[in-house]
Amino acid sequence: MDEWMQTDPESTHTSAPTHALYAYALLCPMAGLVLPAGLSGDLSLVGTGAVQALVEPELNLETWQTDDDRMMQAVLHHDQVIRAMFDQVDVLPLRFGTGFRSTQSLSDRLQVNEADYLAALSVLAGKAEYMVRFSPVEVMAPAVSTQTAGKDYFLAKKRQYQMQVEQQQQQQAEWEAIQGAIAQLYPHQSAPPRDETQRIYILGDRPVTPTLEHHFTRWQKLCPHWLLTLEGGFPPYHFV
Repeated sequence: MDEWMQTDPESTHTSAPTHALYAYALLCPMAGLVLPAGLSGDLSLVGTGAVQALVEPELNLETWQTDDDRMMQAVLHHDQVIRAMFDQVDVLPLRFGTGFRSTQSLSDRLQVNEADYLAALSVLAGKAEYMVRFSPVEVMAPAVSTQTAGKDYFLAKKRQYQMQVEQQQQQQAEWEAIQGAIAQLYPHQSAPPRDETQRIYILGDRPVTPTLEHHFTRWQKLCPHWLLTLEGGFPPYHFV
């Protein structure tokens, strides 16, 4: 799917692009689909083959880039459209800001790459993205009494520091081990840590199954120094 992110004479993808066709997702057409509203107009499907693109014609994001609130609204709406379609059909989500200058250039891209898109949709059929969030359990080291002085004070502070170091080492060991355990069961992607929180995205069946819930319970037991939460299922953003 990387070709959708490239800039060439027939397509654009920038932080605030100007498009004749703004693209949200790829999907296999089916009867009865209800298209959500676009950011400023109606949405439509482009393509005559087995894979079509969900687009908003004549959407110019340049008119939104001067206002941070409006741009955030556009980003959120992009996600809302993809989720609305994901509730009805398997989709290949496209990154915010993906678009084409003409219907013909988009149709040509769909035709040339149809086999690849069908293969990707086949892998994602009936699947959803889940996020496993790992929040570090805070070290509850004993407080050093204000009554402690001299050598005893420094020994107490040293023990406190050693407990914190050991906790961090245990957390790191558990984090490395759990990545391997998850990899044995599910396609996954790790995200950069944020505020000491680690995240792993996995591709699993939708709706969530007892099997995934069972595995999640086991992962919790393997990581006593982390607080785990399971969220999903989302469109497969990290697997396109």
